[in-house]
Formats: sequence, C-alpha cells, structure tokens
Amino acid sequence: MRQLIQQSFPDHGVFGEEHGLMTGSSNGSGDSWLWVLDPIDGTKSFITGKPLFGTLISLLHNGTPVLGVIDQPITKERWVGMAGQPTMLNGRPISVRQCGDIGNAYMYSTTPHMFAGKTEKVSRHFELLACTQFCQFLCGLTAMNVQYDF
Repeated sequence: MRQLIQQSFPDHGVFGEEHGLMTGSSNGSGDSWLWVLDPIDGTKSFITGKPLFGTLISLLHNGTPVLGVIDQPITKERWVGMAGQPTMLNGRPISVRQCGDIGNAYMYSTTPHMFAGKTEKVSRHFELLACTQFCQFLCGLTAMNVQYDF
C-alpha cells in the first residue's frame, strides 16, 4: 500500500502502525496530505482465522479527514466515507438511525472485562466484535466505541 501511494502521490506522507511515518517529497506541497494505514485491523481475529478483520485507510488534508475506507475482504463489505458525501457501504448510501435518548443508543466494546465490578451487569449487553465495531462507529451506526488491549 505504501509503495502504491508513494508511486501515485509522491508528495503525500504515509503513517502506519507497522512502519511509522514516511514523509512525502517536498516540491512545494510539503506533507499537507497524509495517508493513515492499518493493513490488518483485527490482527488477533486474522491470526486465529476469524472473519472479523479488515483494512483501514484514511486520508487527511492539513490534519482534517477527507476520506476513510474500511474493507473487510472475508465478509465482502467496504465502507467509504468522503467529506461532504454520504457514507457508502458496498456502493450504496447508508445513514444513522434516529436515537433521541441515550438509553436507546448502542455501544460496542472489544471485551466486557473493561467493565468489571460495579458495571459487570452492564457489560453483558455489549457485543464483542473486532473490525466491525469500527465500521459501525465510523458509519455513524454507533456513537461510541471502547477499545482495550491486554
């Protein structure tokens, strides 16, 4: 992915979990464009053969997100969000549901162990998902996502 971006957009910077920051060439535009990559989001799921992993790609212009892509190859789902455009799922527009009360909102978590003790009763209601929770969050289907790594 880095190589393709560098070939197509040599002035753009690239940041990723695995290889850190690579700045773009400087011919006047500096690093006003930055790609942020996570080639395998949901590494644990990927390693153990679970289908809930994906690739996350975003593009920022002067620090503001202008493009976001979430691709889940096993489930054949691709979310694309562009500034000023409706979010698309597999080429079809999607939107958030109306939620006038916090009691009717959904929250997703990677593990209920984050809520041990007094909140343990609440934690049983959380769905455990991997990459899908980020997709739902980025698409506006959930308002909050809590991530925790052991």
